[in-house]
Amino acid sequence: MKSRWIIVLSASLLWTAGVAQPISAASQDVPVPADETQATPKDETDQKKIRNGLYVEVGYGSNDMDPLDTSVRTTSTQFSSNSLTFEDMDYGRAVIGWQLRGAKGRFRLVWQGYTETGYKFLAAGRESSLGVTLPGSPPIVENLDWWQVAVVEGQLTATRTPPAWDLTRDTNMDGAVQQNEVFYPIFDAMGVQVGECPTSVPCPMAADTDFAIGIESNLQNRIQTVDVLYGREFGPRRFEGRWWGGIRYFAYEGTLLQGAWLRGPMNTGDGFTDGLFVRLLHPTQKATAVGPTGSLGFQVNFFNKRVQLFMNGQFGFLLSSIETDTGNFFTLSNGNTNDEILTGVARLTADRSRTSWQTHLDGGARFNTKKGLTIELAYFKDGFLDAVLTPTEIRIPQSAQEIGQGTSAVFATQDLVLDGWRGSVAFQF
Repeated sequence: MKSRWIIVLSASLLWTAGVAQPISAASQDVPVPADETQATPKDETDQKKIRNGLYVEVGYGSNDMDPLDTSVRTTSTQFSSNSLTFEDMDYGRAVIGWQLRGAKGRFRLVWQGYTETGYKFLAAGRESSLGVTLPGSPPIVENLDWWQVAVVEGQLTATRTPPAWDLTRDTNMDGAVQQNEVFYPIFDAMGVQVGECPTSVPCPMAADTDFAIGIESNLQNRIQTVDVLYGREFGPRRFEGRWWGGIRYFAYEGTLLQGAWLRGPMNTGDGFTDGLFVRLLHPTQKATAVGPTGSLGFQVNFFNKRVQLFMNGQFGFLLSSIETDTGNFFTLSNGNTNDEILTGVARLTADRSRTSWQTHLDGGARFNTKKGLTIELAYFKDGFLDAVLTPTEIRIPQSAQEIGQGTSAVFATQDLVLDGWRGSVAFQF
């Protein structure tokens, strides 16, 4: 009996000390549910691998500009049709940003620059006059081609071709001179007509003035934009969308070219800005703007997002300030006698403050590597609306008495529209 109690007491002490364990009726090999297992240190490390870091991007490309219409009318009988194009502009892009943890979005600072590397300028000086005065002085109902001025790669060429007309050319029998009825006669050294141009101007064979000179090959036009943006992504895995919102700063400066008639009543065909005897107008431009901007885009993912096709659209509504200045130039007019020619110093300036829209569209392909490197190729088109201010009508002195009144002009804004291709390399740390 005593030995039994000793055995019971010993078993109780061992149970309390944890040496002995109760024998369960259930099997000890029953697996523990997976959701009840504790995460290992490795699992905790994997859970922390959420992107949260620096983003950098650099890009380069080339673009062209839609022609700018810098035409100028001096009087109802004098008009210059002008076209200026910036060709093969350089495009640069730099981006720095920060991606927030998880799906909380990202910040970006985006700089874009457009630099002119060359230009092409064409001007056609048209006047309601003929090279030869006809009996009866038939009415001239259209401005006829006289001057042709072209600047390509820093080489200016100019030709003056006096138009002619006679009754045999009056196809509609209205007795009035029209552009499709005039011809451009060819004369020999003795002043005898030996033929006529088979086509309209330019026709060097019929020109009475023809020359070529070198001028500046770059007008130093520069465009810059700086965007401060915040954006987020949305949508399913295969088709994703992305929006951005923020502030844009815009700056443009450079110089344009314009041809114009700068004379009052004088000999017909004289007084056009041929680039040699009468200087072309060089209105400088300076514009700045700031305002909100936003964009919306989508992308289609392939091969676990290794390849993406994308398209983005951006707009901005900005408050802009524009200034222009032609610098000093000279106008011509008759003096007190027909043999006297007087010059007047002129300068045209203007400034405008207004709201304007800016647009951007791009689309292309993006290639992502596993280590955060991204290569992108895209076509883009940008519109900077109402970014240029040029004179469209000029009033110059018509006599010696009016020289003291000076020269005035009517100005109008125009758009800068660019399109081209770019490539970029980005890295997400």
